[in-house]
Amino acid sequence: MSTDADLQAEIARAAKTLAGVSAAASTISILESGLQIFMAIYGLSVWLDTSEEQRKRRLPYILLSFSILFLSVIPTYLGVADEFKVLYNSGPGIEYLDMKDAARSKWNQMLSYALIFAGNSGVLVSGSLVLYRCNLVRYDLRWIIILPRAIYLVLNGLSAYTLYEISKLDQNATANVHLSVAMLLLNVIFYILVTSLIIFRLLRGHSAVAKVLPGRSFTAHRGAISILVESALPLTICGFISGVVNAHINIGKGTQNWVTMFAVGYIFDALSTC
Repeated sequence: MSTDADLQAEIARAAKTLAGVSAAASTISILESGLQIFMAIYGLSVWLDTSEEQRKRRLPYILLSFSILFLSVIPTYLGVADEFKVLYNSGPGIEYLDMKDAARSKWNQMLSYALIFAGNSGVLVSGSLVLYRCNLVRYDLRWIIILPRAIYLVLNGLSAYTLYEISKLDQNATANVHLSVAMLLLNVIFYILVTSLIIFRLLRGHSAVAKVLPGRSFTAHRGAISILVESALPLTICGFISGVVNAHINIGKGTQNWVTMFAVGYIFDALSTC
């Protein structure tokens, strides 16, 4: 009897934790979407204030920014709507977990496929833009970008294979977890490498120019370096923690405090996309 009571208590605690972190992750995702929408609209307003010649040169960047916005916002709000339906139509404990599983099983296969495709496409499009910037900055040493390019190609392959796995009717949950963790950690390594290469080049250029012009102010130059570092920090720190925690839970032998570990991994996974 006590064993059944302990099991029910564990299930109730797991359901409460899952509902809490799902709601928190949804809130974080909505805030991230708001920031992205603000930046996209601000970029559009600046673009509209420029001359016609500059607009032509900057139009691809505007289109790219709205493409990334669309690919990231649509999955976010569809996921939030799905979570709301589960919370509204279920009760506490095992009922919530059953409703969560039922929502996944009833979810349209094409919609699930489209959401994963949109999310992976957003990651790959933003990654291609970062790699393009690295190519522009590191034009002096092309060979040094070989490793980031190779990682980016592997990410493309993993993304395509993930879509293939999801399109199959007999989905392997463990294989999907392995793929997700591998993509997340590779993405973290990719951004660390590319950002480090760009920053190192900018610092060397800043040092060289400062020696030639010791009296000049380089506030704008240092500001650009700071922006690069700050933009890479969320994915680097939160993505790494999320990948390690999820790998420990799902790939390794697990942990007795799996509910807490799951909550940590879920929240840091949401924060990594900031």
